[in-house]
Amino acid sequence: MRLETATLSPLPLVLRVFFAPSLTEEIAFRVLPPPRFAGFALAAYVLAHPLNAWLFFPAARAVFYYPVFLLLTALLGGLCTLLYRRTGSLWSPVVLHTLVVSGWLLWLGGAAALSRAGA
Repeated sequence: MRLETATLSPLPLVLRVFFAPSLTEEIAFRVLPPPRFAGFALAAYVLAHPLNAWLFFPAARAVFYYPVFLLLTALLGGLCTLLYRRTGSLWSPVVLHTLVVSGWLLWLGGAAALSRAGA
């Protein structure tokens, strides 16, 4: 789906982000792996972003391959891992993930970056 900053409506976007990527990624990379594999799961989470762009979302490669984006992705993943381990609840990292990605898309230029990339 093409993201145009002028046509983004916050509620539908936040709901979409809540389910994918937030809920699906938090289940896959925080809930399912055993605690002893948290570091491996974090690395897999970060690597999943450029892999996803390479396989399914080629127009986003310019964004998803960018080292600063990957560093921020690692930071978000680390915070979500910490939240999940501290609270034992799926919902804390899902809410954080949703807020960060939605904020990036709506107000911090994420949608514009993806649009410039052709996504």
